[in-house]
Amino acid sequence: TDGNVVAGIDVNGSDYVRVIGNHGYNNGAAGGGGAIALFSSNRCNIEGNTANSNTGFGIDVRYSTRSNIANNNCNDNAYSGISISSGAVGASNKITITGNTCDENGEHGIVLDAGGLSYFINYVTVTGNSCSGNGTAAITTGKGIYFEDNIYDSIISSNVCENNYDAGIEVAAGSRNGSIIGNVCLNNGRDTGLTAI
Repeated sequence: TDGNVVAGIDVNGSDYVRVIGNHGYNNGAAGGGGAIALFSSNRCNIEGNTANSNTGFGIDVRYSTRSNIANNNCNDNAYSGISISSGAVGASNKITITGNTCDENGEHGIVLDAGGLSYFINYVTVTGNSCSGNGTAAITTGKGIYFEDNIYDSIISSNVCENNYDAGIEVAAGSRNGSIIGNVCLNNGRDTGLTAI
C-alpha cells in the first residue's frame, strides 16, 4: 500500500481481523493514519508487517481492545512507529505489543495516549521491542516508549531503547500499578534510563 491519505490498510468497526505480512509506505496525513489503522475494532492480530516511511504513524490503533501487535517493522515514520490511543469514542485495553522494531521515527517509538485525564488505557504489555533513535532535531521530545497519561496495570519489559532524543522510557502523570522490568536504556537524550513523572 502506497500514498493513501488516511491509511494503507484501514480496519474500522470490524472484529477478529488478521493483518499479516503487508507492506505500507507513504501513507497517512497530519494528525493520524499511516500504513495500518485499527479503529473501534477488537480481538485483531497485526503481525509481520512492514510499516516504514509513512507520513502518519506506522501502526495507529484507536478505541480497540484485546488485540495483538507483533513482529512488525515500524521505522522512519513522520509520527510514532506504533500509537495506541483512547478517547471519547472508547478505550483501548488489553493489547500486547511484542517483538516490534520501532526505530528512527519522527516522534516516539511506541506511544500510549489515553486522550486526556478523563480517559484511560488498561492492561497493555509492551515487551521485547526495539525503540531506538526516535525524535529529530525539530522534535526533541522523541522517546523510545512513552506512556503519556492514565495508563493502568500495564507492563514494559525486555525492550531496547537507545539513542532517543529524549528519554528511553517515560511514564507520565496519572499512570498507576505498572511494572518496568529488564529493559536496556542507553545513550538517550534527557537521561540514559527511565523517567517517571
